[in-house]
Amino acid sequence: MEILLQHRLNTFIVAQAFLAGAFFTSHVPAEPSSFLLSARIALVVLATAYSLAFIFLSARMVAGLDRLKELLVHDPVFALYYFPGGKFVAGDRRIRWLIPLIPAAVLVFWLVVAVVGGVFR
Repeated sequence: MEILLQHRLNTFIVAQAFLAGAFFTSHVPAEPSSFLLSARIALVVLATAYSLAFIFLSARMVAGLDRLKELLVHDPVFALYYFPGGKFVAGDRRIRWLIPLIPAAVLVFWLVVAVVGGVFR
């Protein structure tokens, strides 16, 4: 079940990479126009909103998957498939600590970019 979380995290990272690429590409022209300024602001707002939404939704998804595991452990058909030996397996916790950390780090990155790095240059 943690594979779903890992795929969502990979998708988030790819989307943020495209947003960062678009933002830094807008700095290529020597004299920025009002359109580029508007595009930079829109990219920062979009990336920040996406980071906040991902933090909120991934927390709900982790809680929902944990609840689903607790419900499935008592079902005889799913227990044999998902839980070898009928034991509740906590799952692979290696990815769990990354779920809130990576979006929070990306959010800090976009806030630093907005304040320091040149939305208004």
